[in-house]
Amino acid sequence: MNNKIYFPNFDGLRTIACLMVFFWHALQLGHLSTGFSAPFFQNLLVTFLNGKNGVSIFVVVSGLLITWL
Repeated sequence: MNNKIYFPNFDGLRTIACLMVFFWHALQLGHLSTGFSAPFFQNLLVTFLNGKNGVSIFVVVSGLLITWL
């Protein structure tokens, strides 16, 4: 019998966490090289696209999946 447990929602959450880190690096490098300093984009970077939060979410969800399975 193959009774594997699969959590498809966690795949989406891990993808969002990876994208948070990716865009944090991509936009942060663009910000540093062009001197772009619009307040809206700075607030967006700090709140949603925070790379530290993305790494934390990814590690916690991955650890939960490894431990559960």
